[in-house]
Amino acid sequence: MVAQRQTGQSGMARASPRKTSAPKIQGIGNKKVRSANLSPQFHPSNSRLSRTLQRPKGRLEGWGNIMSKENQPMTFRIIRWSLIMLIGWVIPTEAQEPQVDPLRGEAVYQAHCVGCHGPQGRGDGPDGAALIVPPANFHSLESRAKSEMDLRSAIIWGLAFSPMHGWWDTLSVEDIRAVTAYIRRIAPYEPSSP
Repeated sequence: MVAQRQTGQSGMARASPRKTSAPKIQGIGNKKVRSANLSPQFHPSNSRLSRTLQRPKGRLEGWGNIMSKENQPMTFRIIRWSLIMLIGWVIPTEAQEPQVDPLRGEAVYQAHCVGCHGPQGRGDGPDGAALIVPPANFHSLESRAKSEMDLRSAIIWGLAFSPMHGWWDTLSVEDIRAVTAYIRRIAPYEPSSP
């Protein structure tokens, strides 16, 4: 709200609220606003782009001489796809995981996991034989369908109703990333299909 000054009977200025409306998005002409149509055929905004590029003494005055009718469709495509590529390049994507040392992951696995999960990750370790709930076989379809985050979560927090306890107080973040990478090396990730 924007304050508007008014004077009362005492002559002192006081503020009173005034309603303002948010700007409305208008379509082109009588058309509604819709998502961008970036197909290579003619687009309604091509005429506006053409006028902008050919305008003498405009911001892009150097384009006027090279914008022949034959070159316009290709120029419009190039401009549109350049903008798409620029937006795709500028918008941040997922953060890259730091590189992990596979030897470190193998060392962590040998020190903490091999007793239950076995040397190849098949759940056949010497300590796992006595457990009521068998250790995970990383080569099973169920285990290979788990994401990196699922594996990390199980390593960090453990699994309910299972002898798998959490390692959050023993392993560092780098160790957890490394052992997860090692598990994926011996049993690659295969996403489940619907």
